[in-house]
Amino acid sequence: MAKKKTKGKPAKKAKRSPRKKQKTKKAGSKSAAKEICVVCAKRKKGYPVTDDAYIVAVRSLKEKLNMKTGNVLVVCEECVPKYKEKRARFEKYLAIHAFFALAGFLLALYLSPSLNGFLGGSAFALFVLVLSLLTYFPGAEIEEEK
Repeated sequence: MAKKKTKGKPAKKAKRSPRKKQKTKKAGSKSAAKEICVVCAKRKKGYPVTDDAYIVAVRSLKEKLNMKTGNVLVVCEECVPKYKEKRARFEKYLAIHAFFALAGFLLALYLSPSLNGFLGGSAFALFVLVLSLLTYFPGAEIEEEK
């Protein structure tokens, strides 16, 4: 079978316009950002959440993926008891995971006192500590009543 030849010019590809970056105000400016409660996920005013390493990493990842929202995370007044429960649960699990990570590291080092034991124990300990991030709940600057 012979291919048919078409006369004329090949079809032009449609040109895409370059994506324009949206102008967003910085997350640090409170006037432009929405305050979102981390417990109930509603727009409310409340106590600010501390920016620790986990939150900074998530924000920088979202910024690189162009998913930045610029929200300010807070804990509203109504959600403070729930927040304290969830934060205490995270801290408890973090302590348990840290204990198991240390025990696993020492056991691996005891069973194989070489570089392989050290590397295997370190990898196990890192894996167990990363598991604690599954229950992560951020800290907040809540003033205690006296």
